[in-house]
Amino acid sequence: MPISRAGTWSDRALARALYPNGPDGSHNGRPRGLTLIELVVVLAILGAALLMAYPRLSNLTDLRLETEARRLSALLRELERESSSKRLHIKARVVPSKGTISVASSKDGLEYSDESGEFELKGGVVLSSVTVQGLGPSSGEVEVVFNPASGGPPMEILVEDGGRKASVSYNPFSGKVTVRPDA
Repeated sequence: MPISRAGTWSDRALARALYPNGPDGSHNGRPRGLTLIELVVVLAILGAALLMAYPRLSNLTDLRLETEARRLSALLRELERESSSKRLHIKARVVPSKGTISVASSKDGLEYSDESGEFELKGGVVLSSVTVQGLGPSSGEVEVVFNPASGGPPMEILVEDGGRKASVSYNPFSGKVTVRPDA
């Protein structure tokens, strides 16, 4: 196998056997790539895959809404439980414009500590309104107090995501918090 002084193969048959597409990876002297037909086939396959996956993607909105409504119901249960077990007055400030619920506590129900925690809805889910018994529906800021003796007032919080709605209802008399989709 002789090699020329410039370092190239002098035996072309051996060079073709070692590099069938040429030393630079080209085939028959032209660069390899996708033809238009191959590109159209790939795009058609991707389009078909998206069409099959699209109905499942719309279910993600429902799942996200339900998850956030369940998180909110767990918060209301926890506020009631903390209030009765620790004998505290717990104030929850619901701010629909921010999608947050801030929590502060007090031993006597008169002076509340600095807000000790904040609950925030995630994933584009928004608090659209709060209805508290005696106050009626409100899309503005509402403060609700959970006291050790009786819990908080009956209330319903409406959450939305992409036109879908769910309501979270709190009943202090039964201690139940229920989530209803498409309220």
